[in-house]
Amino acid sequence: MGRLRSRVLPWVLLYELASVASAEWRGLSAAERARLTRLLGKSRGWPSNLSRRERAEVKRIVTKVDLHRVAREIVPKVVGRGR
Repeated sequence: MGRLRSRVLPWVLLYELASVASAEWRGLSAAERARLTRLLGKSRGWPSNLSRRERAEVKRIVTKVDLHRVAREIVPKVVGRGR
């Protein structure tokens, strides 16, 4: 039983994280979501692939996401995992 639980638990945590992230994503306007998607695609994971102005735009949009809420919902589940 413990082995099965150790396989299932990470998937449950990923689901929870995806749920919270999805709620925050929907909190952005459609225009912000589209622009952020374009900028992140252009960057290919490297901020240096964006101009200074584009990096500032990414930062402006991302700061609208409530990271404190994400942490409040996810951290207790991760920390309580070892119990």
